[in-house]
Amino acid sequence: MIIELTAPPHVAAFRVEGKLTEDGHEAVVAALESRLAEHERIAMYFDMRAMSGMTPAAFGKDVAYSVRKLGEWHRFARGAVVTDSDWLTGLVRFWSAFFPRIDMRVFPGAEHAQALAWASTPIEPKDG
Repeated sequence: MIIELTAPPHVAAFRVEGKLTEDGHEAVVAALESRLAEHERIAMYFDMRAMSGMTPAAFGKDVAYSVRKLGEWHRFARGAVVTDSDWLTGLVRFWSAFFPRIDMRVFPGAEHAQALAWASTPIEPKDG
């Protein structure tokens, strides 16, 4: 289940509980696209402490969305992921290598408030 959290307008913030499904992924994409329509650059916050996995359909949708957005990754300024899971930490670090323009950081669960504060920092205009 995806729960959208209160955050500044340039931040798409979510808590993931249980298994991420295709419907949940579609909710995340809708929120991201809504913010991208309003802001040149956005930030993301994902609290994944209660995430137990992802369905194959959701994974496929995630990969497809990422590929479709390749030309727009510069619009994603930063992403905070809150987790105490080693596999999620490793996955975030793996993906961040493919998207070096996005400042991705993993925060332990005890630092969830700091993670949201970091993601919520105003985004400086992109040079060039």
